[in-house]
Amino acid sequence: ALHADLEFLAAARALDGGDGAGALRHMRAARRHALDGTAPLAYVAASVAESALAEVLGDDRAAYGSLATAYATLGDLVGRPLSAATFEGPLRELRDRWGADRFAAAKAAYEATRRR
Repeated sequence: ALHADLEFLAAARALDGGDGAGALRHMRAARRHALDGTAPLAYVAASVAESALAEVLGDDRAAYGSLATAYATLGDLVGRPLSAATFEGPLRELRDRWGADRFAAAKAAYEATRRR
C-alpha cells in the first residue's frame, strides 16, 4: 500500500508539471498497488482519480471503465452493498455530465474491450 501512496505523489508531481498522461499512468499504478496491498480506501481514491484524469484527457471508455471495474473489484473485496454505495454516485455523476448517449457509448466501448 505504501507504493500506492508514492504513486499518488508522483501523479501529483506530474499534474503540477502539466503532464496529464503521466499523472494517469501513475494513478493506474497507484490503483494496482492499492489492490495488491489490499488497501480499499486507496483503491477507491485511485479509481475515482483515474476516472477523472481519463475524462479530462478525453478517454470516455477509460473514465467509465475505471469506475465500473472498481465497482466490481471492491464488491469482491468488501461486498456488493458497500461497493454500490461507493461507486453508484460517481457513475451517476458521469452520466449526468455526459448525457445518456455519451455514457452509453463509453459503457459499450468498455464492455467491448472487456469481451476482447
